[in-house]
Amino acid sequence: MGVSCPFSTSYAGIQVADAARVASPSAAPPGRDDRAGSSPRHSSSVARATFTELLIRYPRSRRDAEARAWQAALTDLLVREDEGRRYSQRLQRTEEDRRRTKTNLEWLKQSDLDREPRR
Repeated sequence: MGVSCPFSTSYAGIQVADAARVASPSAAPPGRDDRAGSSPRHSSSVARATFTELLIRYPRSRRDAEARAWQAALTDLLVREDEGRRYSQRLQRTEEDRRRTKTNLEWLKQSDLDREPRR
């Protein structure tokens, strides 16, 4: 259930490609996935990885501060997605517990009714 962030992914690819062109004009753009027909990757985690790659490959780039800001924003987004996923799982378990408790209560009520002497 990941949130797709095509703007930041494309932007990350553009920034990495821009830095790669400056460093080596003949280099292939790192923001592309050749296995998927050279289409841009569209997920928050891949965008974050692309910004990380930019920072590792070109630590003194003119886009350094901007890449760090995007990396931080995407990290925050990924953490919040994970928290949301855990909350959803906890809610699902609570609902299952509620249904099980309700079933048990109904069974206990019926048991009590069956044990009462008939008048």
